[in-house]
Amino acid sequence: MKKKDFYGIGKTADVDPFGISRAFKLGGNTLWWTEGEFDAIALDYCLTLAGGGKSYPVISLTHGGGSLRKNFERVEDRIEKYEHHVFVLDDDETGHLAEKAAIELLGSKAVILSKPNGAKDANDAVKAGHALEMGSLALNFTKK
Repeated sequence: MKKKDFYGIGKTADVDPFGISRAFKLGGNTLWWTEGEFDAIALDYCLTLAGGGKSYPVISLTHGGGSLRKNFERVEDRIEKYEHHVFVLDDDETGHLAEKAAIELLGSKAVILSKPNGAKDANDAVKAGHALEMGSLALNFTKK
């Protein structure tokens, strides 16, 4: 299997999360967060599929799960309007640490979402043929 790469040119130390400008244009009261750009694109596809063609605000952390705190601090004042923050992070150690950080930072506004059928992330759910199920889970999140 070929390793996937995502390239950026220039300094990326102080950049906004991938997709945030689009998210602000789409509006709404829920913001979906992923760990990678491919996952954000996959989750957007899943949400659109489950939501009958509607677009939803999905963003990706700039440098994986370990960058959640830094990303949050960078955009905190601009994301106050969102009532719900749904985290669709990787099902691995880094993802679980990021989930804990999300709950610490956002409290009751944070929702941690499980992936269908043991998928590691949204992109894996799509590749395994579970895009509609992933989108339905993401759209119908419940506060625990």
